[in-house]
Amino acid sequence: MPVYYHETIDPVRQPDKQFEYLDQMEKVIARTNAAGSPMRNIANWVTVWATGQWPEIVGLWEMASWEWFAEHFNANRLFREIPQEFYEYRTGGFDRVLIPASYCPTLDDVVAKRLHAPVVLQEIVQVAAGKSDDYLRALGDSGRAIGDKDRGIRLFGAYLVALRNRTEVLNLWAFDDFNAYIRTEQEPSADPELAAWREKAGTYEIGHVGKLLCPTEWSMLR
Repeated sequence: MPVYYHETIDPVRQPDKQFEYLDQMEKVIARTNAAGSPMRNIANWVTVWATGQWPEIVGLWEMASWEWFAEHFNANRLFREIPQEFYEYRTGGFDRVLIPASYCPTLDDVVAKRLHAPVVLQEIVQVAAGKSDDYLRALGDSGRAIGDKDRGIRLFGAYLVALRNRTEVLNLWAFDDFNAYIRTEQEPSADPELAAWREKAGTYEIGHVGKLLCPTEWSMLR
């Protein structure tokens, strides 16, 4: 089973540094996403400035397995293999290791099904200890009901965050455009399945922070 790596990157706060970094990442990802690579990129996004910290870059990577994760970090504990020129463009960041829900698409699924996510709502959710499995199961059921209506909203992925004692979940919702997202805020009744999920989610969630993301120009999710 693949394991996922979610990174939130703080770019150097100077004009164009964010985009210079993304230009570098486009070249890196062209190499790392080759067939047979044990670590491949699903997406790089930028945070929509009105909805969260900015400038900010968010990445999602797929690692082949827990075994590869162990081999990689046993061999590279001090991360000396990271290209040093990246530090010209970024000042630091924050990472999460993610365990996918059973219904999460792999990168191969994304490519084969031509899945798109032109606008993404990322949610970091805290749930009570012992409730994460119930939450993810209910989210999967609701996500299918929402996606079946074909109103421009789909559950793209849901992941249990490792190292949190099963109390943190990361969700990714895909929207066809900003209008589809705005509709959910201005007219909740227009998407009753989503409104029902949000009400049900409130019975599980003890913390919730969302923000909007847009994929890079070269992303396959556009």
